[in-house]
Amino acid sequence: MTIVDVRILVEGVSDVEVVSRALKGLTLGGEYGITVSAIIPTTNLDIARRAAKGADLIIIATDADKVGRGLAERLAEELEGKVGAVERMKLPPGHDLEHVDVEIVRKEIKDALVRAGLKTLQLLPRYRELEEENLELRKKIESLEEISGETPKVLSIRDVWNRLFPGKEPPGEDVLGEAILKLGLAGKVIVGQGHVFSTDPKLVEDLMRAVYLSEMVRE
Repeated sequence: MTIVDVRILVEGVSDVEVVSRALKGLTLGGEYGITVSAIIPTTNLDIARRAAKGADLIIIATDADKVGRGLAERLAEELEGKVGAVERMKLPPGHDLEHVDVEIVRKEIKDALVRAGLKTLQLLPRYRELEEENLELRKKIESLEEISGETPKVLSIRDVWNRLFPGKEPPGEDVLGEAILKLGLAGKVIVGQGHVFSTDPKLVEDLMRAVYLSEMVRE
């Protein structure tokens, strides 16, 4: 079973104790393959970013007041796209160890995990599409290698375009694909996932120049 690495960001040290107590009543590892590897008390964006590096899921646990919501929004914005997923949860007011309702905190943690799981399920169709695209791209690359007898060179579309036409936004893969067909480069140049594949870099440059000139004419 693949273990999901979850880390929880809280505002202060007292919150660490509250969340730790709530976690003791949850059997996440055996039932769900989840491990909470760290509870990090910080309001510093840089520390949060470093502490979150490599996590599958970050849960931001803050107070429900204005300050807490503001902190949660800043942390979420900072971490979005830098970890597997980001989810938020609210800590109950007056959450000292003597008076906190641990069950409320426990429910908030479980709800946050459920929300993160549902969001992941929503992304599954797109992941399957990407897997199919990857498979199709690999087949094309293998075919190109068989025909030429050489290993295709992998180049970033943006890097090649910016080198040839600095400051200009590169075209989409659909535009390049259409140009490949019109120029008779099918089977010689392949584009996919932000990259272009060919055994001859000159063909790639010719393709880019042709697309650039075509766009200039349309303008």
